[in-house]
Order: sequence, then C-alpha cells, then structure tokens
Amino acid sequence: MFAIILYASTASGHGNMAWPPTWHEGQAEVPIELKKYETCSSGACMWFTNNTSIFPHEPTMAEDSPLRTYPFKHLDESTRYTPWWAPGRASVHGPCGVYGGNPYGCPAGDPNGTDCPGGGAGFGPDAREYVATHDAQAQTTTWEAGSVQDVMWNIKANHGGGYAYRLCMVPDEGVTGVTETCFQQGHLDFFGDKSWAQWGPDFKNRTEFTAVRTKTGTWPPNSEWTKDPVPACRAEDGGVFSEDSDDCEKSGGYQFDTPAPGVHGYGEYFSSQFMSTFGFVIVDKVQIPSNLKPGKYVLSFRWDCEQTPQVWTTCADIAVVGGKHESAAQAPAKTAAQAPAKEMPQKVLRTMDYANGI
Repeated sequence: MFAIILYASTASGHGNMAWPPTWHEGQAEVPIELKKYETCSSGACMWFTNNTSIFPHEPTMAEDSPLRTYPFKHLDESTRYTPWWAPGRASVHGPCGVYGGNPYGCPAGDPNGTDCPGGGAGFGPDAREYVATHDAQAQTTTWEAGSVQDVMWNIKANHGGGYAYRLCMVPDEGVTGVTETCFQQGHLDFFGDKSWAQWGPDFKNRTEFTAVRTKTGTWPPNSEWTKDPVPACRAEDGGVFSEDSDDCEKSGGYQFDTPAPGVHGYGEYFSSQFMSTFGFVIVDKVQIPSNLKPGKYVLSFRWDCEQTPQVWTTCADIAVVGGKHESAAQAPAKTAAQAPAKEMPQKVLRTMDYANGI
C-alpha cells in the first residue's frame, strides 16, 4: 500500500473500486476495502476529479428518468450539468484519478491554494505518475479473455449517479501512458441484469437485486453504465449534515426505492465524525472480450456523480491470458505478405485527459 502524506485534505474520500485489488491496496491477502465499514481505508477514494461537468454538452437524461439518483434535489443550471446527466461526457484530470481532485489548486491557478474546503486538496499527483515513481507493490489480477469476472466498488459518501469499468492495454512506456481515450475504447459490458451487496470479504455473503443499466445517451456511444443502486436520504445534502444514520428518518425516507434491506443512506454523517456506515460493497459481473490480446492491462473504475460535480476513478493491474489471440499465436506463422500491419503506438496525453474523446 502506498500513501500520500504531503497533501492535506479537508474532506473525506467518497468512493472507489474495491475489487480487483487496486494500486492502493499493496499486497494484503484480503483487500481492506472489502472489509465492513473500512471504505477508503486504503486511501483509494481520494483520487478523483473535482469541479467538472458535461458542459458544453447537453444532458442526455430526462428529469423523470429511472436512472436519476437525486430526484429530490433542486435543479438549476449548475445541477443539471453534473457528470451523471450525460454519462461519460464530463472531463477528467486522469483516468486513474488525481490525489485531492484539484491538481491546479483552489481556486485553480492560485499557487497557495492547497486547501480546498469541501472538495479534497490542491496540487496532488496524478495516480499514473505516482504509481510509476513509487514502490506501490500493486497486485496483479489475472483474467482470461472471454471470461466473466466479478468487479466491486464501495461508497464513503453517496453522491448518486452511476459507474462503468474500462480496460486499457499498457503501452511500452508503462502505466503513465494509459489515457482516458484508451479506456473509452475498452468499455466493458456488464454481464446480466443483477448486482449484489456483499457484506464483508466473503464472496458468498451477498444480497442480490436487479440492476438499472443503460447504453442510451452514454459516451462513448453504446457504452454501458449502471446506476448507483444505493438511495441517499431524501434531502438536498443526501443526509450528510441533516441526518444521523442511514435510516434517513429526519428527511422522511430515501431518494428512490431501496433495492435490498440495509442498502440505503449516505454512508457518513457529520454527527458521527464522518465514520463509514456502509458494511457492504457493490458487486457486478463484467464480460471480458474474447478477442483481447494477452498482456498487461489497467482496469479503470469510473463513477460519474449526480449530486456533485465530481468523477471518482480508481485503477488496478490486470493480466489478460488466453483468448483468440493466444490460440492464433500457436498457429503457423503467416508470411510477410500476409502479416497484418504493425499497430501505431498510442498517443500519450500528458496534461488533461478528456472524456469526450479528444
């Protein structure tokens, strides 16, 4: 596990991938992010993009859409352009997150703007560059091309919205070369219409419910996203200051119907010093394409929020084995005239990656 100690934060982290083990887990036999009430204990939830929106693009989601997660929140010109209103369109500082979410300070451009009240910290490093220059000791998870795999994420502060998982093959320059554009080309489809709440690290201790997924109005086109299934409290702030527990008694209930017993609330409260209250992670299954080349990949989890102008991203190392390409490699070699053209190396975006394909 690696930790940031140079950048002070004024806000709790809010959500991250829990399985496969991320760059932030180290070599722990049981990832700490799978344990009950340990959300963000690895520090993974502090890597994100703050103050982003879908602008200049327009919302692709109707105000009465069943994909909405904060239907009781007041809508205006700012709240109608938060990331979930057009999944995948909001720009990000990096596909694996930036520590504190504000790489240019608060406000942006202020050389003394390290303190970002309510929104992380300023001048944090890009996760790609940090993991490449520090001894992260990240675990590598092996997936077979064509298989179906479990993926999980957890919530510290429930900002609603929805999420997706994406794969990018690691280029010659290493993880610093993976980009949002590459991940957009590697969106994974979810397998089936079920999700689960998993209570602790036991993969058998799960509660099943029906997921709400969409490929309509998403970016890139036809990419599949899943609605955050956990309803926050029925209050403008989701309950973080106005409630004391996930029962949401003061606000009179939840933003939408609960999918399963105990799967509801904001996840942390001012009255309890922002201690994590969720004892579960959210599980989905994803389909790994059968035509993937064997090799080193990075998996990126992306959570586009509805309540706030934020995108939370976390990455993990994946080794892809098997599949059509490995079978083809065992066949007789083609002649030079038959050989396919060599792939051009992918362009590396050294500043800000954009979720609109730039």
